[in-house]
Amino acid sequence: MKFSYEGAANNEAEIKKFTSQLESGLDVQIEYKVFKSEEDNPEEAVIFLAGLQMKPGDSILKDLSESYAEYSHMNTFTIQSHLENTTGLDESEELDLFYEEAKGIADFIREKGFKRILIAGYSVGGVRGINVAHILQNDPEIAIDGLVLLSSPGLYEQEPGSIKTNLIKDSLFTPHRVVKKQSEYPNAFRRGLHGAQSLLKVIAKGSKVKREFEEMEAYNRNVEELTIPIVIIQGTDDQVVEAGKIVPSEISPGERENYLKDTLFKGTPHVKMVTADKLGKHGLPVFRAESVVNASVGLLNRYHRQEEVK
Repeated sequence: MKFSYEGAANNEAEIKKFTSQLESGLDVQIEYKVFKSEEDNPEEAVIFLAGLQMKPGDSILKDLSESYAEYSHMNTFTIQSHLENTTGLDESEELDLFYEEAKGIADFIREKGFKRILIAGYSVGGVRGINVAHILQNDPEIAIDGLVLLSSPGLYEQEPGSIKTNLIKDSLFTPHRVVKKQSEYPNAFRRGLHGAQSLLKVIAKGSKVKREFEEMEAYNRNVEELTIPIVIIQGTDDQVVEAGKIVPSEISPGERENYLKDTLFKGTPHVKMVTADKLGKHGLPVFRAESVVNASVGLLNRYHRQEEVK
């Protein structure tokens, strides 16, 4: 494998690029932006994997990225990735392209020399996060505090085309609905409108993102082999990823962990699922960034404290 960097070497505030050339012949292109923590330990990081076609410097991700840096006390690397050289692949070849992409992200993490990480993924970033965690969890050089899945697909099979249809519905109607919450969440409307505009641009690209939608709709069986702590945060009114299809509504909150361990995360020592009613759409993590980050980091910290006293 070969790696290359682009960007101002001494300016971590700027968006940078990293390229990993995989043995499969594919190139993984990574864009990233660093949000500094006060602790600024170069060996520790939050790896935040952005949603569909979001850019690391997008204003819609600023609060999430800064909140992870603040609450985790680790520098946060907000990442968007994509594959190059895919057009020449034989369609009959059974190659998991999302998993190949995750290999490139794992290469980036190793190349940076991180010894301790927390992985968080929003929307399709959650699918990438599952794969990255699956690749790195047995690496003796890297300790993974946990995996945070924010409105993440991949936890159940979806009908073909459903992700695109429901993303459009969610994005177009969200700005109208959240305007009622302006006094409590003054930035929610702006973020909702921004998300809708960005999604329509993505849809207009047509086949260029067709694979991403197909991967989002599939069930990611790698969840069954994860051995790290998991936190799921989900809006109760999310039409793109339905909370009731991850854990049926008849399962009480107190029984969620056992249910998730029995059905999905069969190897994990700890899994928590938090659902939210307020602004509980697919954009929940960006509408209520500070609350979402506080909850996810807090639950993982509580788990690790309990493990330390055993």
